[in-house]
Amino acid sequence: MNNAYYNLLDEGVLRAHEKTVEFFHQTFFEYAAARALIEKDEQEQLEYLLNNTTLLENRAIIQQVILYAKGKKKDEIAHRFLEKLSETNLYTKMFAIDLLKHIENITEKEVEIYQSLNFVARMAAAGTLPRLVEVNPEVAIGLIEILSKDGRLALPEGETFRLDKELVVRLNMQYSLSEALLKLAELYPQKVRPLVEKLKAVESLDIQKAIAEIARKGLLR
Repeated sequence: MNNAYYNLLDEGVLRAHEKTVEFFHQTFFEYAAARALIEKDEQEQLEYLLNNTTLLENRAIIQQVILYAKGKKKDEIAHRFLEKLSETNLYTKMFAIDLLKHIENITEKEVEIYQSLNFVARMAAAGTLPRLVEVNPEVAIGLIEILSKDGRLALPEGETFRLDKELVVRLNMQYSLSEALLKLAELYPQKVRPLVEKLKAVESLDIQKAIAEIARKGLLR
């Protein structure tokens, strides 16, 4: 502990004064505070944060609480915060960071939260869906079905290909879905046929190309 303390002082993360020590990097302070709350099971403080999720000054530490809880497999704590946040419809970026860092630990209940926030579109755009196929195929199948029903997949007729955020999101969604579908067929061919049948009517050139490729490879068992 002493070595760690002096190393942090040397690196400038901690600043020592005559009677106090302060964190130089705010993010490290928030991480340390969140770790202490969870490791020591500080229920009173956790309840305070849970009941004050909309306060601006609490955003960063709540994010760290969720991340640390997920990392330590204390999903019940993370889920309570995620559920509370979903009721306020805030912190979409926080959800993104959580999912990207802990996609192996995502639970069915959390998938429902992400879906309720229309977060799945951003998740697909971030390219995490193909990775999810590897670690949790059942969850991936459910998310592919949800995403395939998103009206943003279809590009309106006559739309010019201009480089704007909305178009990029649509194209990324199509690409991520098709990549995930191909990977699903390669890893779990027995699971893909029912899903392919549901996706045949989806207006996405990428998805239809993926379905054709799956059929060509004889993966529809």
